[in-house]
Amino acid sequence: MKYGFSTIGCPGWLWNEVVSTAKDLGYDGIELRGLANKTYLPSTRTFSLENCHPIRLRLEELGLEIPCLSTSAFIYDKTQQEKAQAEMRDYINLAALLDTPFIRVLADKEARPGGDCDEEVVLENLREISGIAGIGVKYLPSWKEEKIEDIITLLSERREADAALGVSFSGPHRDRYLFTREGDEFSGKASTGQRRLLALLLRVAQTRVFSEKTGKKPVLLLDDVLLELDGEKRQKFLSVMPEYEQAFYTFLPGEPYEKYRKADTIVYYMNSGQAAKK
Repeated sequence: MKYGFSTIGCPGWLWNEVVSTAKDLGYDGIELRGLANKTYLPSTRTFSLENCHPIRLRLEELGLEIPCLSTSAFIYDKTQQEKAQAEMRDYINLAALLDTPFIRVLADKEARPGGDCDEEVVLENLREISGIAGIGVKYLPSWKEEKIEDIITLLSERREADAALGVSFSGPHRDRYLFTREGDEFSGKASTGQRRLLALLLRVAQTRVFSEKTGKKPVLLLDDVLLELDGEKRQKFLSVMPEYEQAFYTFLPGEPYEKYRKADTIVYYMNSGQAAKK
């Protein structure tokens, strides 16, 4: 059995005090409810994007973990749904950066059982914030013309202007994909991890089309693609990975690649510009 404590009992402590105390008293984990008298952790400098990775490394060295991030999101209140969902998304993104498996939300107004909880509102919020079910994709081509002759005419008309600016303002590279849910644009509402997962799934589709057209397996280059995905979304992505000839991944130090490496995976570490096989 592992033991931990919550920072709700020491709301004024700085991060170094929390970590040192956890280590000195033999705890295994720290539940984060607040820090340095601030309760909204995603907005603190301590847990900024550039600091989360060093924090993970230090905790691993000390044999500590952050099993849970506690939020103030009240998901029972119809009038506060947008605020609650925004807070949950912020904490889900932070949990992914810290490799934290759980976040805590409040499904009732009181800690004790009561009769004021609207279960349908709670379920609606949870459905909205979890996963990417019910997503549609619309293809938005930059060329509105359908005939080859019309496209050639358009390119000819824009050739001089494009050459002067050094940029081609039409063509497949200007095409866009619009993700929707229930007919509404979804990308603006999606969490960082959801947007990253959707972008990766487009690449998966692209590689499958490549294999179907050519009969060949692709070589995949994946540069730190799992950083913003929580554990569940990483597994989802890896479960739909297409067949490939080779795959090259790059990770930041501390990435738990052991959880999804294969038997024949070769790992190299970079140190001062030199690659060393582990």
